Amino acid sequence: MSKVSTHHLLESVVEAFSDMPRGKVLDLGCGHGDYSKRIHDIGFKVIASDIDISRFRYGGILDFQVCDVSKPLPFPDAYCDYVLLIEVIEHLRNPYSVMAE
Repeated sequence: MSKVSTHHLLESVVEAFSDMPRGKVLDLGCGHGDYSKRIHDIGFKVIASDIDISRFRYGGILDFQVCDVSKPLPFPDAYCDYVLLIEVIEHLRNPYSVMAE
């Protein structure tokens, strides 16, 4: 995805969240954490999660949990109010099991 498209998607997601009741967001496959950070900045509690922490830019600012979305998630049921899967689901072998989780 181009930088322009990525920026537009980020702004669209932040705009959508700006009208939602504040709560806890789980950002699965957060990568660098840019979506997590922006959503955090508008008042949400965010748990950023990815299979690899090495690309994550916001250590010390956001909570981070190493997590493989192809396996059961290490969170209790109803732990979060919202879940983000930005540019993740299309890379999964079995996206239906992730959605069921």
